[in-house]
Amino acid sequence: MTEDELLDIARAKGYELFYALHSSRDDWDRYESENWRGLADWLDEHPAHPERDAVLRHLQASQDEYLQYAREHIGWARPTPADRGPR
Repeated sequence: MTEDELLDIARAKGYELFYALHSSRDDWDRYESENWRGLADWLDEHPAHPERDAVLRHLQASQDEYLQYAREHIGWARPTPADRGPR
């Protein structure tokens, strides 16, 4: 769904857009890296956990996917609608 389509839906339901936040590539890199850091910290803190190998595989797959494919195409935005009151 495009941003235009989301805005149309919000307006049809009585909302107006009062704020929009778009991420930069740096923002997205920070977001992904913080997720990886959390997993890496967990791996360091749980060296004998029975799910450690699965978590490591998940971390590596996430990094591979992001760096090989997603980073080139991904982006996100957060529209914030507000009720415009009685109609």
